[in-house]
Amino acid sequence: MHKTIKNKIAALRKKERVLIAVLDSGLGGLSICAELEAVLQVKPLFKQVSLIYFNVWPEPGRGYNSFDSVSARVGVFERALKGVKAYGPDLIMIACNTLSVIYNRAPFSRHADIPVVDIVDFGVDLIHAGLMENPESPVLILGTRTTISANVHQKKLVHMGVDAHRIAVQACHGVATEIEKDPLGETVQTLIAAYMHEAAQKLNSRTTLLVALCCTHFAYSKGVFRDTLRNLLSVDIVMLNPNTAMSRFLFETGCPNAVSSIGVQVKLVSKIYLTPMKIESMSRAIRNISPRTADALVNYTYQPDLF
Repeated sequence: MHKTIKNKIAALRKKERVLIAVLDSGLGGLSICAELEAVLQVKPLFKQVSLIYFNVWPEPGRGYNSFDSVSARVGVFERALKGVKAYGPDLIMIACNTLSVIYNRAPFSRHADIPVVDIVDFGVDLIHAGLMENPESPVLILGTRTTISANVHQKKLVHMGVDAHRIAVQACHGVATEIEKDPLGETVQTLIAAYMHEAAQKLNSRTTLLVALCCTHFAYSKGVFRDTLRNLLSVDIVMLNPNTAMSRFLFETGCPNAVSSIGVQVKLVSKIYLTPMKIESMSRAIRNISPRTADALVNYTYQPDLF
């Protein structure tokens, strides 16, 4: 984490009441919001926390990966960031790899006066630690088309000293959208099977394989990815989930556990209309982690003019 961000996080710790904005292009990052809320209940850091989850999916039927150019994606995301800032957050968490890889191109990133953390750095650190613990193992990075084509994870890992030959990547276009409908459904399983078959052709390891889920949606179907690869390759699979790393970072940066109880409110705002199918599917997937977050999804605020 950059020193400037660390200093801003240190200032955040001194507050009694905070508003934390969690952003994703879709509902994948809800698991991060849910885990954060759940841990805050047992490890309170502030007297009052408002968690607002922003679904910044740009248009009905058209996500960021569907735009023709990076500049078009950046332009839309810039507007989304300004819309989120209007709520006055004390911290922005970009819980989306697709948006994280383009964040530094957005003008917002150059003049943000509040701390902004993105999930790519958490993923890179998690992958690097896994590779150091398993020096003979390769890693397979799974992500959306935008995430994989940006090559950000690979570049950062190579800069940290990882041999590029240990890194394989696989874009899984369309999987995130289907996961929101049913993380374990037939369509998801069919898509994952096709993409993992393609990925297996790039791997010749006979030792443990690390698999990094570099799309927040993929964690909901973690078992499908794992079991499919295990059957194809007949090797041990270690799944790396950056979602959990991001949801826990505030509790691992020296933030004092100074309060005995906490009040937590969770709200969900979406620019697009959410279908009953998605609401039922995703609320069911997170309810055992955080009933409060699941209820926020069920009672979400539809705000088409968010940005």
